Amino acid sequence: MTPFAKFDEHVRAHAREYVDELEALIRLPTVSAHKRAIDETAAAVLARARRAGVAAEALRAKDGPPTIVGETGTGARTLLVYDHYDVQPPDPENEWKTPPFEPVERDGMLFGRGVSDNKGNLMARLQAIEAYRATVGELPLRIRVLFEGEEEIGSEHLADFVKENAARLRADGCIWEAGYKDAAGRPTIS
Repeated sequence: MTPFAKFDEHVRAHAREYVDELEALIRLPTVSAHKRAIDETAAAVLARARRAGVAAEALRAKDGPPTIVGETGTGARTLLVYDHYDVQPPDPENEWKTPPFEPVERDGMLFGRGVSDNKGNLMARLQAIEAYRATVGELPLRIRVLFEGEEEIGSEHLADFVKENAARLRADGCIWEAGYKDAAGRPTIS
């Protein structure tokens, strides 16, 4: 069996666990505009990053929320992964078919505030790192992570945080949130 076949098998075997982890994160009402559940969610993300094998810590810039930074892997090239763990308010709540912070699976899809913006991407990346390490081995490049908790209100403290931590965030490329596509619709790494 090839290493990537083992990776795929691992992901399939852990799919329910991975969805359950995302659902637990969705249940945390991390509305940055209301300063709700920020520290609790940052702690959950930090714990998950560490379980994935990322040497991570939570840091703050001035009065900002915790920013999770860390790295894993070896190699000459470095990829920075940026995601955020905060969400927009679910207003108006009466337009939701189900409560926004109670994730629901329907027609093979997961619904809840933050599933696609951006808790789902964050968790998928950590789970992919964990799956790769479990099935293929050490990552052939260094991956650095930056997970913040106020993107939905303009990342007020991010510029200061980046200035204070520039060396530990330096990278050859970056995957930003949901990623970007070029004019032909192909995913790109900036």
